[in-house]
Amino acid sequence: MKSYTIYQNNEGIWCINYRDQSQRRTRKSLKTRKKSEALKLAVEFMEQVIEESRDITRFEQYADQFYKPGCPWTERRASFHRPLAANTLEKYRWYLDNRIMPFFKGMAVEEITDKTVSDFALSLKYDGTTKNDIVRLVCHIIDEAVLDGIRTHGVKVMRFPKTRSSQTAISGDTIRLLWPDDLNDLYAVWNNPTMRDRNAPWAYAAMGALMLSAGLRSGEVRALAPENIELQEDFGVVYVERAFGHKLEIKGVKGEVTPGQKPPVST
Repeated sequence: MKSYTIYQNNEGIWCINYRDQSQRRTRKSLKTRKKSEALKLAVEFMEQVIEESRDITRFEQYADQFYKPGCPWTERRASFHRPLAANTLEKYRWYLDNRIMPFFKGMAVEEITDKTVSDFALSLKYDGTTKNDIVRLVCHIIDEAVLDGIRTHGVKVMRFPKTRSSQTAISGDTIRLLWPDDLNDLYAVWNNPTMRDRNAPWAYAAMGALMLSAGLRSGEVRALAPENIELQEDFGVVYVERAFGHKLEIKGVKGEVTPGQKPPVST
């Protein structure tokens, strides 16, 4: 039985004070001036509250199973040959714990509406693309609740305009600042006093130039070996065959590659 107290208000009417499923303090009149009758009504009322709450699925309880390695959803996704990388799951889980859960805490999955999720989307302090990504996680959790028979329908939310596709390219002035012609200046730009390896600034400058010119990801450029790079007189070719993944393990890049065949990326 949930804890509760009863008391008389200024008019002598007995009332009950208890915490609901959202842990909010709630007060309700028992509509009697007799203490013995109030005690009986309070017990009956709390039994009804408990019975009704048994059929309610709280969002934080249901959503807590998501975006963890080995959870039912990730296992089902892997069965469809669409596994998610561990770092992607970690990012989703961070959004769930730090952005989604605090907003929906105490809400019943069954009671979340289009407006509820829209209000959540508008409360986010991110660019439009990131907001869409986070809201998509909420919609996904609710869609899973439909599959589990907890809800009868999903939610629809207006999407924000994309922002990342409109980002401007790095300017020529910035390129000249990052990669000056003078070698001493170049070393000074990429040098960090905490680096123990004197060759590290040169490596970082080369990595940055490769990422910018060839559109490589950091994991891909860090996994390059000398045999992956061919320098010609007026151009170069980079063969991207592998990448550093989560926890620095080396793995193959997406797509099937015929043994002995190299996928070229022009630089």
